[in-house]
Amino acid sequence: MKTMTPLSDSSALTVTIDDPNGEVATRLINDLCSELSVRYGTPPSPFSPDEALAPGTAFVVARLGGQPIGFVVRSVELTKPPRK
Repeated sequence: MKTMTPLSDSSALTVTIDDPNGEVATRLINDLCSELSVRYGTPPSPFSPDEALAPGTAFVVARLGGQPIGFVVRSVELTKPPRK
């Protein structure tokens, strides 16, 4: 039976909300567009970081060991906590 080696803190996965117009977002979006162009032979539909600035939307970046490895633009429901 194989045992799993626990991840060290330096290889921990984190997920944070980032600026869609920032350096990390720009690099991730460009990398994605390049990969999709190579994989499918045509560039993907244009993505505007402004789409992630709409109310109720977040640009979420996954990092492994502090290095950005992926992103998603996600709609989020903004609600107030219930009153007690």
